[in-house]
Amino acid sequence: MQRDPDMKRGHAIVMRWTHLAFMHWRVPADLVQASLPAGLEVDTFDGSAWVGLVPFAMPIIRPRFWPPGITLPRVTEFRECNVRTYATCNGTAGVWFYSLDAGSPLACWGARTFWQLPYYRAKIRLMRVDDTVTYSVQRRHRTYRGQAPSMRARWTIGDPLPPSEPGSLEHFLTERYWLFAQRRNGQLERGRVHHPQWPLRSARVLDLEDELVASAGFGHLDHMPIVHAADPIDVLGWTLEPTGNPLRFPADPRYPPKSGRPRHACDRPHGILCHEPSDDSTAHGPPIVSSNSPSVMPSGVIRPSTPFALVRNSSGVAPMTLTAWKKSRRPFTYVSASVSAFSLSSRYARKSAYAERRA
Repeated sequence: MQRDPDMKRGHAIVMRWTHLAFMHWRVPADLVQASLPAGLEVDTFDGSAWVGLVPFAMPIIRPRFWPPGITLPRVTEFRECNVRTYATCNGTAGVWFYSLDAGSPLACWGARTFWQLPYYRAKIRLMRVDDTVTYSVQRRHRTYRGQAPSMRARWTIGDPLPPSEPGSLEHFLTERYWLFAQRRNGQLERGRVHHPQWPLRSARVLDLEDELVASAGFGHLDHMPIVHAADPIDVLGWTLEPTGNPLRFPADPRYPPKSGRPRHACDRPHGILCHEPSDDSTAHGPPIVSSNSPSVMPSGVIRPSTPFALVRNSSGVAPMTLTAWKKSRRPFTYVSASVSAFSLSSRYARKSAYAERRA
């Protein structure tokens, strides 16, 4: 698998996705836009937004440092089903997840902690007979009208399809190599995934009973989805990074700025910091404030000068420098992750065996 030349950081996880199906519904764009966080814009095809239900299995999922030959049930292999839509941020097209149901408690904890993704524990069953796949999900959390939502689908896999061309609906729905996530303080981040182009196949839904899409706020969609199946594929995943380099985020009243180095505002789209003085002040909004003079903030408070070239902001955006963003991240090291994985793997393996005996 060839890696793009702009991938300077090493990947964090290695995965293999199998038994995957893309089920998509056409949804009004304004409905999807209302469900997205600030900073994301709905990505549309022919004026419509799309919501997807993607069930699949992961027989291989491991950190980069994990030995390839060591597998643990419900730790390095499990099944997953996600509800998603498509959005853009700072010119980057990616995926926004409403929910991700997984059969691994450890994976749910890790994804919520390090990737800020809305994972839920679920009981997932998969069975394939010839070209017919049966997939069922029962979430363990009561997140839909006081009940735990569920999903059951059965589809048949058809003949291989030609590679999707840019500009086609298949390419729009499947070829996505970024995901977006939002931290508790409102900061938007993105994560990279890399894999070959999807080897798609035709598919047909035989039976579908779904509450996962409804629990995401879209109700029960009465029309049948557009379905594509896919052959197994190997995937690399990266840790989260800012959606811009560097990135600024809207102020959150729950997290006031700390004392010390002031946080200055900027009028660029999504608040990108101006590190260097610019002669074209009209391209970035109001005139640039000199770094040798105090900077006047929208509230009228005079802040000390800094070595950055600053832009006054009239919308009250409280930015964050790239250095501050790095300091705010929760520490993620291979050592801490490996210790957690090895200490918890035996516990979850015992619980999994006990649950299977009871079932």
